[in-house]
Parts: sequence; structure tokens; C-alpha cells
Amino acid sequence: MQVFKVGDAADRFYKGSGHAVAAVKNGEVVDLIYIQDFIKEFNVDENGKPNMPLPAVVADPRLIVPVNSLIPQGKIFYGIAGAREFVVL
Repeated sequence: MQVFKVGDAADRFYKGSGHAVAAVKNGEVVDLIYIQDFIKEFNVDENGKPNMPLPAVVADPRLIVPVNSLIPQGKIFYGIAGAREFVVL
């Protein structure tokens, strides 16, 4: 399991726990977007299971522009943000 610290550079983007896409550089999250900000119907049940499969989420056209904006900032990962950490799924 890969876990990255949410670095100070990502402070203005970090909103607590949630499924997200992150840009990682030098072992720290430098930017991230939350899935639910762009796919409003995306949610997670009480057991932490998303209502959409990962391939459907990453292929959703509503994520193309926001994810492309992350690419110049670092390596891109999909995972869960929380407790100032990012866990890659």
C-alpha cells in the first residue's frame, strides 16, 4: 500500500477525507481534486465502498480537464485522502 503525506503545497486543496485524484512529487501530495466535486452522483456507503467502479470513475469525461491540470505537477494517483495523508487504491 502506498501512502503519501499531504504536503503544505496542497493545503489550499485539501478538504479532509474523500476519494480523490492526487499529484505526487518528491513523495508528497502537491495538489488534489475530490471526485465528488466533479461527479456529483459519486458517493461511498457506510462500509467505504464506492457506488461506482474505479474504471467508470477514471473514465468519466467530467474528470478529464481537472486531472489533466494535475499532470504537470507530478505523478497521478487515485485514492482516498484523510488525516493529512493520501492512500493509493
